[in-house]
Amino acid sequence: MNPYKCEQCDKIFSSKKSLGRHRRRHANVRPYTCEQCGKSFIFPSSLKNHKKTHAALKPYQCDQCNKSFSSVGNLTIHKRTHAGLKPYQCDQCDKSFSQMGNLGTHKRIHTGLKPYNCDQCSKSFSQIGNLKVHKRIHAGLKPYNCDQCDKSFTQNGNLTLHKRTHEGLKIYHCDQCEKSFSCSGNLRNHKRTHTGTKPYHCDQCPKSYRQSQHLTVHKRNHSGFKPYHCDRCNTSYTRMDSLMKHKKTEKHHLCSQQDKSTVILRSISTQTTLYKDGKVFFYD
Repeated sequence: MNPYKCEQCDKIFSSKKSLGRHRRRHANVRPYTCEQCGKSFIFPSSLKNHKKTHAALKPYQCDQCNKSFSSVGNLTIHKRTHAGLKPYQCDQCDKSFSQMGNLGTHKRIHTGLKPYNCDQCSKSFSQIGNLKVHKRIHAGLKPYNCDQCDKSFTQNGNLTLHKRTHEGLKIYHCDQCEKSFSCSGNLRNHKRTHTGTKPYHCDQCPKSYRQSQHLTVHKRNHSGFKPYHCDRCNTSYTRMDSLMKHKKTEKHHLCSQQDKSTVILRSISTQTTLYKDGKVFFYD
């Protein structure tokens, strides 16, 4: 019997059907969707296992920690975190993943594919989970509260990282210099300063960047998109730090003083009285 070989990863399968199912992983096609949370899956069996999480059924327990899982497959993937195994390597940067699906999602950063669109603004996302978190910004929801200060966060992971600032924990150490970091992502970005790696390339000019968010900000120079607006002046900026710098300038303070000198008063009649700079104006 002739084996069926995947042309993207060289895996071999005993049947054409098995090869076809495997190819979905590379294409990241997820036709099976959970009606309770919106998550999508490549295989119906994965959806079936996922539904157990809604029913709170987690019969498979890790023998190295107290975590439990709804399927033996999820337990196997979890055990890779203890072993430090990340067998799925991105061919465009230095990131590795414990799951094939996570690698497929990550590759959208390099391709620029963002299939999940916010219906309240122009932002798009490579993951549906990121879209859900983003929507909390529009709703003003920050459900994760720090018990040591008044800060709140849209994501539990951000709260966990924030708490390390109170504890002074920097558990991720660079093996090439004395710097330490509170999260692994910051360490990974820092290591690129040693290697000079800039995996995020602009498709409109020759510039490259060490971090994807720096590329996102740079692309606004090409598009002219300026999402940060001054609430006093008629000015907008591509970056938040540019807006903060502007707010410290004399121009911003003059605008603020001018706004404070303008008071709208309602007269007894239907006219509107505008008092500004010592002068009175009447408008019907």
